[in-house]
Amino acid sequence: YETSLLKMVVIHRHGSRTLLLKHHTTLAEGGATLTSHGQLQLYQVGKGLRERYFEPGCLNSSKLENATLCLADLKTGEYNNEEVYVMSSGLDRTITSALCLLEGLFPANASSGSPSEAPEW
Repeated sequence: YETSLLKMVVIHRHGSRTLLLKHHTTLAEGGATLTSHGQLQLYQVGKGLRERYFEPGCLNSSKLENATLCLADLKTGEYNNEEVYVMSSGLDRTITSALCLLEGLFPANASSGSPSEAPEW
């Protein structure tokens, strides 16, 4: 029999950020933004997820004989807002992290078959 992965949930922390400043009495945050390295970290996470779950052949494991571990509805690897839901806090560093992960997961040139390279941030 064959097994297919139907859904995937990804929970992640933001990438590397600048120094986080907190007020000494209120603990209000300010100033921390995602660094270029942090953007690249999350892009690589998205790219790794794409290679593992969306690319031809996907993940073939001897432990799961004859199993196809691709997301059945996302085999094209193209973004579809009816299949993808993204949630983030309102902080710049978390929103940017989510966007970078999505860029790795659904690169702009996915349908052309061209290899994707990390955007320059």
